[in-house]
Amino acid sequence: MKELTTMNNTVKYWLVHPKVSKDLKAQIKAMSEQELAYAFNEKPLGFGTAGIRQKMGPGYRYLNDFTYAQMAFGYGRFLIDKFGFSPRCVIAHDNRKNGVHFAKIITDVLTSMGIEVYLFDNNKISSTPILSYAIPRYNADGGINVTASHNPKTDNGFKTYNEKGAQLLNQDAQKIIDFMPKSYEILNLEYQPNDRLVKFIPDEIYDRYFADIYRDLYTTDHKEVKDFKVIFTGQHGAASYWLPEMLRRFNYNVIPVKEQCKYDENFTYTKSPNPEARESWDLALKYAQHYGADIMLATDPDADRLAVAVKHNNEFRYFNGNEMGIIFAYYILKYKQLNKRPYIVSSYVSTNLIDRIIAKYNGVVYRVGTGFKWIGNKAIDHKDQEDFILGFEEAIGALPTTIGSDKDSFQTAALALEIYNECLKRKITMVDFLEREIYPQFGFIHNDTITTLINDLDWKKKANDWMERLKRYDQPYINDRKIVSIKWNQAGDCLDWILEDDSWIRFRLSGTEPKFKFYYNLYGNSLKQLKEEANQITKTLKRYIGLIK
Repeated sequence: MKELTTMNNTVKYWLVHPKVSKDLKAQIKAMSEQELAYAFNEKPLGFGTAGIRQKMGPGYRYLNDFTYAQMAFGYGRFLIDKFGFSPRCVIAHDNRKNGVHFAKIITDVLTSMGIEVYLFDNNKISSTPILSYAIPRYNADGGINVTASHNPKTDNGFKTYNEKGAQLLNQDAQKIIDFMPKSYEILNLEYQPNDRLVKFIPDEIYDRYFADIYRDLYTTDHKEVKDFKVIFTGQHGAASYWLPEMLRRFNYNVIPVKEQCKYDENFTYTKSPNPEARESWDLALKYAQHYGADIMLATDPDADRLAVAVKHNNEFRYFNGNEMGIIFAYYILKYKQLNKRPYIVSSYVSTNLIDRIIAKYNGVVYRVGTGFKWIGNKAIDHKDQEDFILGFEEAIGALPTTIGSDKDSFQTAALALEIYNECLKRKITMVDFLEREIYPQFGFIHNDTITTLINDLDWKKKANDWMERLKRYDQPYINDRKIVSIKWNQAGDCLDWILEDDSWIRFRLSGTEPKFKFYYNLYGNSLKQLKEEANQITKTLKRYIGLIK
């Protein structure tokens, strides 16, 4: 009862406070009691797999002017605590609603604390890769990106970086939370911005960035690129202008999906801004059919992830993140001049076929937790002692060089087209390259991720109930696959079902969205049979945890 009274008083306080906008007050009035209890819980927003992501709205648990100021104070205090007087920070934002506004609030808070802020050319829309690239080149001590990546348009976020351009790890993220003002204080935070501490990064940074990407390509002579058409969609996001510009400079014939290569906070012309979702390709596919193109590229709003689809046997094949990781790893190892032991960084839930591939070159795979914060930092840690090959994860995202330290759609687009160009020279498709050259050498494998969206405010409880049930599975087989062991993977934050023949199934809760995921890594003799087997196992698992009858 006391908690309910406290919440009611808090809600009333927001409704009469002069700093709270009419729009936020209207949203509060429209909320149910359950929604109010969630929104005005004073527990601070927490960092997930890739920063803080949440819906925009009123209260302490949603993103608004006040929670952005709260997070900015926490990050600013973290920088000052770590670096001392007058640190430097680069701030970016993508096309999402309120991106310009929230970036301005963060800038105002940080400059009021004596922190020098760099914005991209008058606070323009900019991408995750260019932010990661810019941080060390401007000798910054950190960075912030206002983005929710591929989440729904109702969401935004707060993604934080270290001085190397990699995302902050959990220990530092917790320090930011500890440094944040208390939730009950956020309506009355005071700060005086200092515009003299605001600097701008000119567009010329893209010239340097593209030159560095071009330098690190392997085989393609761009004076002799095969004449083929590339369909590209930026999903209304940060890559919409600059990625086609880069591809043109590399002599590729790129055709942007015009409707989706315009910055748009409402994502008007896409059914989903997530390139993993097949419906996000609908317009690109129409363009490919119209222009007779055999390859399509897609990025998400903050342009860290690139998805690739190529025509094979008169149909488009949409590669998943594991397949592209395998293709990239094999290709780079085949053509890169190795001076030291090669290494790949990938997550526990990503394919282990890369372990077999790199073993041929006496290399190593470093396994880390889910999220590119782990991959980017591990890549940096080893780059001086070993030869970096690739960082990637199953959820469509890769980093083929260390000119940046986060997922990079620009680098991966250049590499994907280089490989596609090589395949054309050999008169094969990229599917042939994967299934007829790579798999016969290292093993036929089915890698897939099955995702269940949980529409419930208390989604984590439901997901944890499923996880506990899967931990208690006591049968020796799952369908026809023998289970060797079931154990919790602390480092990967996932449940491991280890099967025979180097196969496994892993289970995990998403760190950024209300999703529960099954990850498959199944070896066999036939890709078709493996896919059907995975479908049958999925039905068995869903029945077991009560998702289906």
